[in-house]
Amino acid sequence: AIRTDDVEKFHAQFSAVQIMNHYGPTETTVGSVFQMIDFDTFELYKQLPTIGKPIANTQIYLLDEYSQLVPYGIEGEIYIGGDGLARGYLNRKELTNEKFIDHPNKQGERIYRTGDIGRWMPDGNLAYLGRKDEQVKIRGYRIELAEIESVLLKHEGVESCVVVANKKGKSQIELVAYTIGTATSDELRTFLNDILPTYMVPAHVVRLESIPFNSNGKVNKKALPNSIQKGLNKKIFYPATTITQKKLAAIWSDLLGIPPNEISIYDDFFELGGNSVLAIQ
Repeated sequence: AIRTDDVEKFHAQFSAVQIMNHYGPTETTVGSVFQMIDFDTFELYKQLPTIGKPIANTQIYLLDEYSQLVPYGIEGEIYIGGDGLARGYLNRKELTNEKFIDHPNKQGERIYRTGDIGRWMPDGNLAYLGRKDEQVKIRGYRIELAEIESVLLKHEGVESCVVVANKKGKSQIELVAYTIGTATSDELRTFLNDILPTYMVPAHVVRLESIPFNSNGKVNKKALPNSIQKGLNKKIFYPATTITQKKLAAIWSDLLGIPPNEISIYDDFFELGGNSVLAIQ
């Protein structure tokens, strides 16, 4: 995804050079959607960078889970059609059939399922909102990890970041943010609490010297440190001591799949992964 601070620095040094943001997977010959960046309206663009409109002989469709077109302003999965589609994956018929599907409205045509989420903006440009497989459901709300990352990058003390959703116990999903920069964990949690709903605020914010990447340039999430095991969680732990506290800790442990000796008496049920259904139980 485009980093607007890098674009701004480049433009300051080479103001005569035009900069284009473009999008498209290899399966559709890479460049399928593009937008020339207008520096007269760059401050507005920084709030939500868009990827533009499809190139000639290319069509973009945003479909819901029932393969129906979504209205303008509504999130949907990005499908690409047109002359740029590959024939499929070499010697991988099943994967080809999964990703290259029949056009729902045009017989004899195919479209490519990207796995990316997008939204048409009022000006007709397409906004890229992240990967479908990076959507997580917390407390009944479906959220995009990329949305949290975009908010973190607005803090002047964050140079780069990645947010991951870790499974903890049988029903808990824990958000962890890894950042590079000068901002402390407390500063960022306060910053996020002022902007995001509580269920989108990461349980842990971990400062790193660098973010690990795979050879293909994507974040190597398996190489990220575990926020708990590495002792990076600075919250003070208060164990249950009274009979009532121990009983509650045992109930929460059973519901949330967390060992009772890891539940502090000041922990929040919902921050630990609880939801309204578990609360009733």
